[in-house]
Amino acid sequence: MSIWANRPLVRRIENIVATVGDMLIRAVSPDQAAMGERLREALARLARDAGQGSPFWREACETLRDCAASGDPMFFMRWAPIKATMVNGTTPFTVQAFRALQRDPDWQTIWKAAITHPLYGRGPIFIPYPWTFGNTVMHAANLRHFQAATGRSLLDSPLIVEFGGGYGSMGRLVAKLGHTGRYAIFDLPPVLELQRYYLALHGLTAGDEAEARVFLTADLNAIRDRLVQGSALMSTWALSEMPLPLRARIVALLDELRCTGALFAYQNQFEGIDNTAWFAALAEATDANWIWRITRIDNNSDYMTGVRR
Repeated sequence: MSIWANRPLVRRIENIVATVGDMLIRAVSPDQAAMGERLREALARLARDAGQGSPFWREACETLRDCAASGDPMFFMRWAPIKATMVNGTTPFTVQAFRALQRDPDWQTIWKAAITHPLYGRGPIFIPYPWTFGNTVMHAANLRHFQAATGRSLLDSPLIVEFGGGYGSMGRLVAKLGHTGRYAIFDLPPVLELQRYYLALHGLTAGDEAEARVFLTADLNAIRDRLVQGSALMSTWALSEMPLPLRARIVALLDELRCTGALFAYQNQFEGIDNTAWFAALAEATDANWIWRITRIDNNSDYMTGVRR
């Protein structure tokens, strides 16, 4: 068995590294403190505004509000609802993905700098390369997979729409990789506020303002209105955790001729829903206009990549 599959051992190492790292944390700047206070205020106001989410996510949003009220936002990745749903540590998948990045000809010129970042949120440090998180490595792997599967780069899209943006890690990575187009995230309002906070820590403006580098919205009509020719749709695991009626509204965007690329990653089962069958049915229903490729990630998850015919 690989050492990275020995989760208890990996957790002990992560905890030791986290303890040492906590001792070296710099004081929070006034700007960072103000960002944290805005996050608390927004979550207190929006905690119950998760009507489009599943019961699982509605409860998570309410718990997120309570964590923000009593905890330090600079440690948000340790809050229970975030840690349980959005944080990946050092796992066999992330280690494998990292080794693939290191073997890539563009490792030194592109990937190394892109995945290296301040460790805001204080999540579990990625042990093989402690200047990043496992999430960042996984998101880089997702982008590489799309290019390998389709021969195209998502970064060439004038608009990338992410459905379910976690805490904003993919948005940060895409910007760091030099994407010059627009980026939009569709999510539940409380989670959008977490993304606004995290991206602001990295110097990225996110919000519903016209000048925002990253457009945040809980309104699918706002997404549809902003589509341009060559837009790409992306959801890594989040779509497979959404209620079926909301999924149907999202995948209806595949009928828009302005959408020409799609990257989905999904877990095979969620709250009694057979996602393997659901995504296979989606591929079959849209086969006339899309070329799909489904690829196994591990025993629990798959990729589904597509380009318009």
